[in-house]
Amino acid sequence: MKNYLLIFLYLTIPSFLFSQALSGVYSIGSDNSDYTNLSNAFVALETFGVEGETILELTDSYDMNSEITSLSLGNIPGSSETNKVILTVSDEVNKIILSYNAAYIFSFYNTEYFEIQGKDKLTIQTQGNFADNAAVAIFNNPNNGNSIITIDGCIITGSGNSNVNDFGIYFFSYDSDVTKKYDINISNNTIYKVNQAICAKGPSNSSPSIASVKIKNNTIGNTGINYNINQFGIYLQNQNEVIVSENKIFSVFSNDNTAAGIKLENCSYATINNNSILDIVSYDQVNGKAYGILINSNEITTTETWCYNNMISHIAAKEVQGVGLYLADLINNRIHLYYNSIYLTVDNSQDYFGEIPSTCFGFNSNIGTILIKNNVFQNDFGDNTMSAEERFGTAISFMSNHNPFSAITNNIYYTDNITHGFTAKNSDRYFTFDEWNLFNDNDETSLNSNPGFISTFLLKISEANSAGTFISQVKRDYFGNPRSYTTPDIGAHEAKDNSGINDLSTTKFDTYYSQNTIFINSENELNGNVSLISIDGKILYKKSVSGKNIVINLERTYNPGVYIISYSGIKGNTSSKILIH
Repeated sequence: MKNYLLIFLYLTIPSFLFSQALSGVYSIGSDNSDYTNLSNAFVALETFGVEGETILELTDSYDMNSEITSLSLGNIPGSSETNKVILTVSDEVNKIILSYNAAYIFSFYNTEYFEIQGKDKLTIQTQGNFADNAAVAIFNNPNNGNSIITIDGCIITGSGNSNVNDFGIYFFSYDSDVTKKYDINISNNTIYKVNQAICAKGPSNSSPSIASVKIKNNTIGNTGINYNINQFGIYLQNQNEVIVSENKIFSVFSNDNTAAGIKLENCSYATINNNSILDIVSYDQVNGKAYGILINSNEITTTETWCYNNMISHIAAKEVQGVGLYLADLINNRIHLYYNSIYLTVDNSQDYFGEIPSTCFGFNSNIGTILIKNNVFQNDFGDNTMSAEERFGTAISFMSNHNPFSAITNNIYYTDNITHGFTAKNSDRYFTFDEWNLFNDNDETSLNSNPGFISTFLLKISEANSAGTFISQVKRDYFGNPRSYTTPDIGAHEAKDNSGINDLSTTKFDTYYSQNTIFINSENELNGNVSLISIDGKILYKKSVSGKNIVINLERTYNPGVYIISYSGIKGNTSSKILIH
């Protein structure tokens, strides 16, 4: 049947296009257009290929009823970084809605260098009539090529039917082949009324060595009635290189499942930063759990996860537990949690509470390295039918009988209740702030004070606390403001005006090692402190320096391996990795 359909579509393609590959701008519509529908244009791409950048432009005369099949596209001969294909809408178009009675509105099979640029005028909507539905589905089979896809500026919605698997954007890669790659970029989209807004699943054995999923600046959720997300805002499984940045995720409400703003499962080399996560709720009466961010890695693979500058608030489950940020089953992991602001509060639009005390940061087991610095953990949340004197939640919760963290300093722990003013929960044991600090190696850098958030959802602080410790890899706050290089504020918001600081992140800063000596060559004059830092964040050596060419004779021998050279001074800060051998 498919062969007859392709023959029919082939015969309807304008004859002047038969003899050459595509290049340039092609209009899609009913009135004097190059193609009457997208189906014909996709067949032309697969048949003739491209020889230059090719733009498919939906016009105001485009009629989605002209499509006789769902929109499926495979390999495009000739496509490359310079010969990309872009599907977009013309400037005169106000709005176009693509919605068909099909499992996938768009489906891509090993499609390379293809972009959808919706310009906030293209809506892609599933109808939810199948067991599995997706507005955009991307499938990568390494035996047939690569997948290099960008989805930008689209409005993506579903049916709102929680009884089916309704995805906004769904990506699946089959068993890996290290000679192949995929690069999926999802940015500037608005996604709501689906079970999972963005879901990317990789091979269960291992991920390709050249692979990345970048999810940036998307708005996920909708406060309208029945327009919410039903389970996960972003769910990534078995991915190798992940960036989840600057997304706004809210109104994730689940009646019969765990709810999460962001869930990462067995993902290595991930960065989760500058996201806003608000109102994540599970109403499941039996096993309902809710997480702002859930990081789970039970595979025996080395992973590196950076999680910083995130704002998380209003996380709760009806019967079990709400957790702002949770780490589960970590094996061979290195986790960096810096400058996150987490606020669990009863001041919200939803009537929810938990029988098990909620916690800002939770953790069940540790076989790895966990660094926790400059975070705000504020919990006002418990049974909201009780008074502030009786309800209780904790700032942190963990299972092990010893301190499981490699470094946990310069944090704010604050709970506003009176009778149950607990900072930490360890299995069935509760700690006050003083008891926790004693347990935590007599930490004197953390605070038990109200961080002074100006609201319960935009977690800006009303005044600077200047209680953080400098972290060279995080130079700006959630809003893009420069961090202080000496006394940064704890939390996602830097309240101080550090605009006079010259950010040296783009300065040429070369370092090399020879015979127990570190050499630094900088194109800018340096006048500050240079530190040698272990990969787990411990300062091993610190020295005041000045000039452009610096020679540092180490006073002792360090084990071979990768270290960080960090510079901080009155003109800014920067860092570089160095190999000691």
